[in-house]
Amino acid sequence: MAKAKQAAHLTALKPTHSDVSESEITMRQADELRRKCRGIHTQGKKLSMVQCEAVWESECTVVKKDGAFVYCWALWGYTSWEEFLGKEMDLHLVNGYLLRNVWQVFGIELKGAWDKDLLLGPTKMKLLTKVTLNRKNVNMWLRKAAAMTCKALRAEVYETEEKHTLQLQLTGSQFKQVRGALEIARSSISHGEKMDRAELLTRIIGEWSAGHRQRRAA
Repeated sequence: MAKAKQAAHLTALKPTHSDVSESEITMRQADELRRKCRGIHTQGKKLSMVQCEAVWESECTVVKKDGAFVYCWALWGYTSWEEFLGKEMDLHLVNGYLLRNVWQVFGIELKGAWDKDLLLGPTKMKLLTKVTLNRKNVNMWLRKAAAMTCKALRAEVYETEEKHTLQLQLTGSQFKQVRGALEIARSSISHGEKMDRAELLTRIIGEWSAGHRQRRAA
């Protein structure tokens, strides 16, 4: 009964694509891959390309079991790649996809084209996968990213303004006053426009500054 249940489980999780020749590995290689995934420990500020490779391999590699192809994570008893990542690599699914993309870009598509000494931290390497990289510009982007903050790089990659965090220490009464003013502003100056507190505060300061300049000019 247990063997029949396992067989049914593996059949349900077999790859749907027909060509698996490039991603097929042997049972022995699958065991080695699992040990590799379990044994990875990230250290220091730079991204571990070994971890990226292991994540990529764990997601796409397949083995042949009883004449049918199954994903390695399914062979190991998991119902999804997400479950495998969480339990054996301590990774959230979103982070898993980002690390997989890093290996896809830097470990496969641009293999041998970039200087390994330019390897950056996880956040910057993940952001650079969103850039149109090629073998001619990859080192330029790595050097450029190294000289930028993560916020500045994110703003450039997504073509948005760099975001900053404003922290204030207020008393209870001051906080109530500020919150009340923001709610008044929401109803009086937003004119039905959806605005967050940052936008409201910026509008309030802008209008106050404009009025102050007019009063001084008068």
